[in-house]
Amino acid sequence: MGGLVSANALVTRQNSPEKYIKSTVAAVRGMMFLGTPHGGSDKVKWANIGQKFLKFVANVNKDVTEVLEKDSVKLAQLGQFFPEFLRKRGEEKNSDGVESKIEVACFFEEHKTKPIGYVVEKESAKLAGYPLIGILADHTNMCRFAGLTDPGYVSVSGTLVRWVAEITSPKDQKGGGINPIQYGSTFQGGNYGGLNIGNANSFGGGSAVGGSHPIFGNQTFHVGRQE
Repeated sequence: MGGLVSANALVTRQNSPEKYIKSTVAAVRGMMFLGTPHGGSDKVKWANIGQKFLKFVANVNKDVTEVLEKDSVKLAQLGQFFPEFLRKRGEEKNSDGVESKIEVACFFEEHKTKPIGYVVEKESAKLAGYPLIGILADHTNMCRFAGLTDPGYVSVSGTLVRWVAEITSPKDQKGGGINPIQYGSTFQGGNYGGLNIGNANSFGGGSAVGGSHPIFGNQTFHVGRQE
């Protein structure tokens, strides 16, 4: 449910009167959804998704149950407002005249979770207009990678590397120079160029940003601007 919580936070806080909250929303440049349902404004679709989640999670509190009820409009509203939020961000530019769009990628589970089947169906994991990528795992294990050559890890980290490259300032190529990091057996995570890099077995807290990658090879990226 973390993906829905994040999407809801951006939608509901984009016009916050608090400057620090508004600046946090403006700073978001990429969102990656792993097994997150996107049911649009269809209440029936959300009802079916909700039933799956209620089976998947043994203990849920009353508030979560109410959100997943058939007659709840909260998720249907989010399914309508979040794509609109992304569209508007795609049309905006920051003070330097650079696009402030949010990169998005959606991943879906390719294996069923026993005994309930797919927790989030492929069609539900899709967000119209954005990449949809499969991970060879069930809903429980799609965020757990066996190693650096795990296809799921390569797909997720490769997407992050590409995003970092695209966020690089197009004007002067300046930024916090991030040294290449090695995606080999010695890679254990750490802090590189001010960014926290997680290892393959605890992916989620860090961001892969460069180095000898199975897809992108050896690259050094400049993130942000350094005047």
